[in-house]
Amino acid sequence: MNGQLSVVSYLIEKGGNLNFQITKANNVDFGGTPLHFAARQGQIDMCQLLVSKGAQTDILDDRRRTPLHWAVIRGGKDYCTIKEENKIEIVKVLLSRGVPTDVLDFCGLSPLHYAVENNNISIASYLLEKGANINLKYGNSPFYRSGYTPLHSAAAQCQLDKCQFLLSKGAQVDALDDKRRTPLHWAVNETESFTREKQREKLEIVKLLISRGATVDVLDENDLTPLVIAVSKRNFAIAEYLLERKAIHHPPKKDFLGF
Repeated sequence: MNGQLSVVSYLIEKGGNLNFQITKANNVDFGGTPLHFAARQGQIDMCQLLVSKGAQTDILDDRRRTPLHWAVIRGGKDYCTIKEENKIEIVKVLLSRGVPTDVLDFCGLSPLHYAVENNNISIASYLLEKGANINLKYGNSPFYRSGYTPLHSAAAQCQLDKCQFLLSKGAQVDALDDKRRTPLHWAVNETESFTREKQREKLEIVKLLISRGATVDVLDENDLTPLVIAVSKRNFAIAEYLLERKAIHHPPKKDFLGF
């Protein structure tokens, strides 16, 4: 790596373009700058060098990702050997140079969304400290539900620890997605496909959301309340709990029980 740093430093001194965007090569490069690739590969020393020499931190590649996106994304062969501490150090370097935190990529996700989705809690916490919007909605894409916030996603995926983390950081408990559904709507859905343990965890998520002020009778765009959804999914333990919390039965105005 030291040899690479010396070569890169020499090329920069000789006028090399720090922000040159490499076009697609074998469907790998995606229009990234050298800083994109250094962040993607977890090369903290290279990131520090490039940034110190004036590399722009806010350039978008062909996937509409900044280097900050790549610093937090997991998965694929490029990431399996990257140390977690390198990732957060790169995040710190980029944020120190003013990289925007709330840019949505082609999947409709911000760096914070990726950190939360991939359970990078230390990175998520740091992004939030630096001003990332915990209630920023996922953008429109085929990959994620439109209008989700991270709390919607955590509730839908039955991730109790993540729900606790997000709520502790100020996530809006009654945020509405594009179909006017709250995290509570999603917390009561799809439980038949979960194990018994996960079903119990779903109930704990419901209890958590309500304890943090979730409204139990919100109507979505199809006039469905969490109680109606719970009953339609034969999720009777959750339905019983909702009734204990004074949920009112609102028969749907439409003949619709799909979700």
